[in-house]
Amino acid sequence: MLFENIELNNFKNLEFYQKPFYLRMEAEKIGGIALYYKYESENATFVIPVIKRLIEKDYYDLISPYGYSGFLSNNDSPEFIMEGIHHFDNYCKANNIITSFIRLHPFNNYIFLENKRIAQVLHGRVIFFSLNQNYDELYSFYSSNHKRGIKKLQKRGFNIKQGDVSDIREFITIYNHTMERLDAKEFYFFEEDYYVALMKNEKCKLLFVESPDQKLCAAAFFVISSEIIQYHLGGTLTEFLQDAPIKLLFDFIINSHSNSNMKFNLGGGLGGSEDNLYKFKEGFSNEKIKFSTLRIVHNQDVYNNLTSNFDKEDRKNISEFFPLYRKK
Repeated sequence: MLFENIELNNFKNLEFYQKPFYLRMEAEKIGGIALYYKYESENATFVIPVIKRLIEKDYYDLISPYGYSGFLSNNDSPEFIMEGIHHFDNYCKANNIITSFIRLHPFNNYIFLENKRIAQVLHGRVIFFSLNQNYDELYSFYSSNHKRGIKKLQKRGFNIKQGDVSDIREFITIYNHTMERLDAKEFYFFEEDYYVALMKNEKCKLLFVESPDQKLCAAAFFVISSEIIQYHLGGTLTEFLQDAPIKLLFDFIINSHSNSNMKFNLGGGLGGSEDNLYKFKEGFSNEKIKFSTLRIVHNQDVYNNLTSNFDKEDRKNISEFFPLYRKK
């Protein structure tokens, strides 16, 4: 069943993206309702954080919040996970929920499945760094280009500045500037209240790079859970792109969390591609893991009606844009 509030304390290593406050933030942003699907069998529990959206009339769909929320389970057996997904599918079909789009967690959600109505779609790889060594050992994994770049930035007087709520507008300027340069979709732009809410959470860290003439030239939000640090949002002013000052932010996070049991997830390239952004991140670590999403058509007849204006081949291929009826 779907619940607005459930007890999550019995799940070890709860991820930032799975917490109620973040789910509510994302739901408000896209005009949906923050919910948790919960299935129990004996002592095992299966949970999916989702946002419920109205399609039309009495039809709805579900989507994960931005980030890596995936699903939670205190029983990792493939049989129980599949049982949980099967019951989720049946529940949705019985309650006018037409489709679900679930962003799986690259470290914790190990499933590989596909049938006509359910597809697990791979989106390339994300780069991460296991921080269980001292900083000097971690630094040795950096590419020679990154090592030179970091030393050059430090020598020229670029430095790290810890941000607070008063710096939100500076971050928005840098971030929006970056998204506009990349011609990013509207989905990647946020209102000021969103950032303020992030700053109120103790697990969020806002960092800037300050240039030698005291100009804030790069910035990033990092979110920290018990075992994972996520590079959440970030950007660089165009005039400083050649300097790549965001290297200092990644290096700072790696240094300050060295000798720990944590992983630093740098993310991947745009759209899962191994582009220049991916190669830049690869300059810090050669550790990679696959990222995937789960797409489910719970009611094929209604989905076919909602997508009747699209080509038959597009309707059949749920590995591309999904759900198709939301394509503008």
